[in-house]
Amino acid sequence: MNNYGNQNNWNQNNNWNPSNWNNNQGGAHTAPSAAVTSVKAKAFLSQVMGWMFGALLLTAAVSWGFANIPALQNLIYTIDPATGSIIGMKILGWVVMFLPLVLGMVMTFAFEKLSFGVLVLLFCGYATAIGMSLSVIALAYAGAVIAKAFLITAGVFGVMAFAGWVTKADLSRLGTILMIGFIGVVIAMLVNAFIGSSGFAFIIDIACVVIFTGLIAYKVQQVKLVGEQVGTSQPKFAVIEALGLYITFINLFLTILRLLGRRE
Repeated sequence: MNNYGNQNNWNQNNNWNPSNWNNNQGGAHTAPSAAVTSVKAKAFLSQVMGWMFGALLLTAAVSWGFANIPALQNLIYTIDPATGSIIGMKILGWVVMFLPLVLGMVMTFAFEKLSFGVLVLLFCGYATAIGMSLSVIALAYAGAVIAKAFLITAGVFGVMAFAGWVTKADLSRLGTILMIGFIGVVIAMLVNAFIGSSGFAFIIDIACVVIFTGLIAYKVQQVKLVGEQVGTSQPKFAVIEALGLYITFINLFLTILRLLGRRE
């Protein structure tokens, strides 16, 4: 599920740079006015947020279904008939666990070759697979804790998205630092998988909150830059940018949920 790094390398992998969009189109173009670019950026942001919120709703619906409908649970989990608790994962469950990684890589590296319809289908498949994987959360955490984690995540996302949109500072350097930090966190997680230190895990979660919070502002600024160039003329870009924000939101939510779970 933490395949965020694949999405953040999308610009580099596909040679996409908002600053040279006009050059890639061929011929000379008159620079659009600030008012025009602002309207285009806002329209693009609306598309991106629409796709992201739609994916979150799909994930929530799928997660609820697999957490509450026994027939769906039996598809991915091995259920103890005596207690009704999950005692193992079926083959489909393991497939679902790694499917988001595969779909994310396909959307990232094959972006230019994919049609808009196929890209949307893959995005929906990604959100569905995440929902199936997260269904176990409803069984592991109390509903109040999940709701609290979601509200905190939504609040942080809203504040940082606004900050990323209105700031005049260039956040590209910050984005690079945060991605390096994320790589360090992944390495730390792998190390802690062997040593099993709860204190170290807490420090990692705090670092994740800082990193994902900062990435929200950075990625929203990138959305603004792309939107100023393409507006609503390139719907594929809206989907792939929505994927990045969706992944960031999910990772921040899971981190906050773990932190709140320690207090319960």
